Amino acid sequence: MKLFALRPLLLAIGLVILGCWSIYTVVRSSELSVPASANLHTASTSTSDAAISLSGVKVDGTSDIPADIRFDDDDDDGGNGNDDDINSGVQPPPPITAPPSQTPSCKGGEPCKPPALPNDPIKEGVKDDGASNVPTDIRFDEDGNGGSDDDDINSGVQPPPPIKPPPPSSTQTASSCKGGMLCELPAFPNHDPVKAVQGLIGRLLPSHSTSFELSVILPAISSNGSTSEVFTISPGSAVGKVALAGSSGVALASALNFYLKYTCNASITWGDDGSGLQLDLPPVLPIPVFTQITRPFKYSYYFNVCTFGYSTAFWNWERWQTEIDWMALNGINMPLSFVGQEYIWAKVYKQLGLTEDELQEWFTGPAFLPWQRMGNVRKWAGPLSASWRQAQADLNILIINRQREFGMLSVLPAFSGHVPPALSRLTPNITLGPAWGGFDKTYCCASLLEASDPLFVQIGASFVKTATAVFGTDHVYQGDTFNEMSPKTTTPAYLKSWGAAVYDGIQAADPKGVWMMQGWLFLSKFWKPDRIQAYLSGVPNNRMIILDLISQHVPIWNTTGFYFGKPFIWCTLHNYGGVRDLYGDMPGTTSKPAKALYKPGSTMAGIGLAMEAIEHNPVFYELATEMGWRSYGVNTSEWVQQYARRRYSSLIMGPAEPFVRAAWDTMHTYLYNNDRYLHSAIELVPSLKVKLHKNGTAVTIAWRNLQAALDARPSLANVGPFTYDYVDVTRQQLTNLFSELQALLATQVSTCNFTNCVPSVQAIRDTMLMLITDLDVFMASEPNFLLGRWIKRARDLAEPLEKDHLEFNARAQVTLWGKSVPRLNDYASKPWAGLIGDYYFGRWSLFFDKLLLPLQSSQRIFQSVSGFQLQFEQDLLPFEEVNVNNDSGMLLFIHKHIHCMF
Repeated sequence: MKLFALRPLLLAIGLVILGCWSIYTVVRSSELSVPASANLHTASTSTSDAAISLSGVKVDGTSDIPADIRFDDDDDDGGNGNDDDINSGVQPPPPITAPPSQTPSCKGGEPCKPPALPNDPIKEGVKDDGASNVPTDIRFDEDGNGGSDDDDINSGVQPPPPIKPPPPSSTQTASSCKGGMLCELPAFPNHDPVKAVQGLIGRLLPSHSTSFELSVILPAISSNGSTSEVFTISPGSAVGKVALAGSSGVALASALNFYLKYTCNASITWGDDGSGLQLDLPPVLPIPVFTQITRPFKYSYYFNVCTFGYSTAFWNWERWQTEIDWMALNGINMPLSFVGQEYIWAKVYKQLGLTEDELQEWFTGPAFLPWQRMGNVRKWAGPLSASWRQAQADLNILIINRQREFGMLSVLPAFSGHVPPALSRLTPNITLGPAWGGFDKTYCCASLLEASDPLFVQIGASFVKTATAVFGTDHVYQGDTFNEMSPKTTTPAYLKSWGAAVYDGIQAADPKGVWMMQGWLFLSKFWKPDRIQAYLSGVPNNRMIILDLISQHVPIWNTTGFYFGKPFIWCTLHNYGGVRDLYGDMPGTTSKPAKALYKPGSTMAGIGLAMEAIEHNPVFYELATEMGWRSYGVNTSEWVQQYARRRYSSLIMGPAEPFVRAAWDTMHTYLYNNDRYLHSAIELVPSLKVKLHKNGTAVTIAWRNLQAALDARPSLANVGPFTYDYVDVTRQQLTNLFSELQALLATQVSTCNFTNCVPSVQAIRDTMLMLITDLDVFMASEPNFLLGRWIKRARDLAEPLEKDHLEFNARAQVTLWGKSVPRLNDYASKPWAGLIGDYYFGRWSLFFDKLLLPLQSSQRIFQSVSGFQLQFEQDLLPFEEVNVNNDSGMLLFIHKHIHCMF
């Protein structure tokens, strides 16, 4: 369904939003008494010019929400330091006036303007008075100087200006070899860069396959003799020819991407059916100016172990090929390669005498393999058939071969101690780990082989030997022993033995092997600096790489002396579970890596993206990957405007451009200046606990400006990236509005003790359920927001008899996650058509049914909101489990196929 086909619905959505605000204003002004007969779906918009205000705040600025249901917008546990909490009594930013219906903008045909920034822009972890609201146990000193500099997160002072770029000379780039140690890390595989990029151009730009003159150049040489990847862009030998040169396939592909972005105003991001591509190129390509860029880091890392569950679990080769092309274009040269490893594990353990049935007591289903690999769960959503394991291993051979064609270093898995329970037949030296995520003993509690057992190194070596025989090797292996669990003792020798055992298993099979581990475990209070040092001390400095997984918020490198001399990769962990929100710390992502790189004594070996899920917030990821080629910060405000011009095509925008600029200026200033996200209330278990989006006003402005841009240039509806962004921002606007209505409901219920409030609650209910229904239909207009897309991928990848089983895996992950595990319920929720209109609508309908029963019988049950909520969640579980296990009706079937109908 194309966006232009939804013009009537778009208008209706706009009326719904304005109508809901009108209802909201009327309800507030009449002390929450709305007639039951009110027709909310067609409510008059006569009050559309009324000021928009946050619910729960009186005109005098005080809160009118009872203390027992007040809510904390910024997760500071009700602290009074921040004025974005509903119960802080402070007015929101200046109100916005709704645009007259005859004009496409907010005022006189001009773009909507965002409210003025406060004097001190909100900074993550900093209260308005400059004090830190980050708990003392996780505060951190960004620059490693003990907290004296004003660029630390807990200082409340703005960071210094970005580091200036070095002169454009290959001899003056940042060294990727500190004292020679980083030079000893694995090199990139031998490959043919020209052949690899010719193939990429043929897939991406077949009509321009002869327009590029490709060549290989030597790496840049720094003053200490180390080498760095480099590429150049220059005019070709004839009109319409462009000369690209690179020191590797990744460098050469990056040259192509930089040329397309900064000379042709083109854009290549994630998205199905062209929703991520804007390749409006002329027949004769424009002449570029000479450009040379040298990478300041050795490695550009990609993926989190969880990404292989939340995003790639059901990818086929076609989707992987597209992703690898995207990786090459964006400079990724060190991807995690975890697909198909269960084929190797089965071979290793069967050689030790374990049976297929015993392995099935260990393997989870495909959607949950990352957590089985890390020892968190077992067996859940299994079995995992031998045919699946073989097919995934075959797929990984294709993946790794293509990655190596570009010169990427593929990181294979390693043995880190987690074993099938049946291994206890061979050794008594196995302990059970703690329960994780609320799973019961059927699915929880990792079996951990003690590092002192000789089997540990034997299994580690056997796995590496078997894996490299199937996949080849680039000599880097990733494994995590204590993911969200702690060792049983703090003894330094004991901690050292664990690190040494993992490394020794690798070395026994590959003397050139390097162990890579995620630094996520070190966020735990268990890991004091001396314990971290003990754990790492069993591995030589030049034989280990640590992923500083959440460097943008809680860097560990600066509290451990650069991991006590170990190379580390500065990572951004931007997303959890694939939850959708418009956010990202652009200023920090562009400035903090360079500061870590240029610190005296730094062992920084690269920059990385370690998000749990991908295919969201493309603007953030394009900037983040570009930083792999920059050793200094960028003006993110200007960069975002360039991004919008190439994403929507400046040739097409015309009169829409002022509105586009205003929309992206607002989003950059308010949404992409921090990493805080808010889980949509629609997607969570229904309740009266409310959180409002702190930047809701900014979302409204951005949405109105994108609507104005579409009105000014209707042909933008044919531009895939614009359609994607418009749908995504509208989603955010509607989910924010839903939270406002939820707040109104909570306020009404808190004062409702008799049947005279039933009409008001029913009116709010009708509006909220109508909004869910409209959102579901609207999201079906964009292929990337379909539940059916996720389910179809799972079913297409399965053998005939396994299709329903893989569909269960797909459904379970985005809903309950586990079996009767409330701690993980909705952790990976998605705003997808089909899921919204079926699953989330059903839950909220049941919630209102349960809510209205005591109100209609005059029961004063809301003296205990928590008691009501506990009973409701118990009543809700059967509905959730039925919907996860069974096809719940024609609505879902329609959404599986709706995109094919238009």
